[in-house]
Amino acid sequence: MSGQDYLALSCSPLLSRTTVKRQEPLVPPAEAVLLGESGDTTYWAMRGEWEERVAGASGQGELWRDLRGCGAELGDTDAGLLTTAVAVLNWHDRAQFCAICGSPTARRSAGWGRYCLRCGHEEYPRTDPSMICLVHDAEDSHVLLARQPGWPQGRFSVLAAVADRDAPVHPADGEIAHVRWVSREELRAALAEGGWTHREDGSGNPAALLLPGEVSIARRMLDVWCAARP
Repeated sequence: MSGQDYLALSCSPLLSRTTVKRQEPLVPPAEAVLLGESGDTTYWAMRGEWEERVAGASGQGELWRDLRGCGAELGDTDAGLLTTAVAVLNWHDRAQFCAICGSPTARRSAGWGRYCLRCGHEEYPRTDPSMICLVHDAEDSHVLLARQPGWPQGRFSVLAAVADRDAPVHPADGEIAHVRWVSREELRAALAEGGWTHREDGSGNPAALLLPGEVSIARRMLDVWCAARP
């Protein structure tokens, strides 16, 4: 295969995309995950410890950045490749042992599956159903935003959830730290400031409103809702 892009990841930091055309075939290591092909270009993802192996193919002047930090600057193809790479590589980290007998597992299918070295049980990356929604009031003048306990102070977003197929229905205790109604005017002010603003919370104390990043689905939903009315 000639003309390959190698995306080298170490957890979430990533190597900036550099296209290098090689005349001789370059065989990826066994730990690489095949992301796909487009024309004569093949995309692979691998952990950062393989940086030495891809150094010759990545060119000079590499720039390592966080996926969230550069997501808004990526095109649709690159964003999809990197999001998939992070998800699949993280799944490999959590699937090192068989769910049936506890024995070690090994990769197969170009990184899209694992099998038990003892009993042969096969596992594949999970695709749990999820939902995300924007809740507004009857007048369509306020939107309901919520925050998780571990988020930075003032960070709010729309409501979202993932359905765990193996868990029974139960109250989501402790997953939401606070909810609040936000007016379209306040949201527009935050968007105009690049995704954040300050307001008076009624007691004279400023309270920050930090919105999701530009690359997120939640931010796109908020942008559309704000633009729906003059």
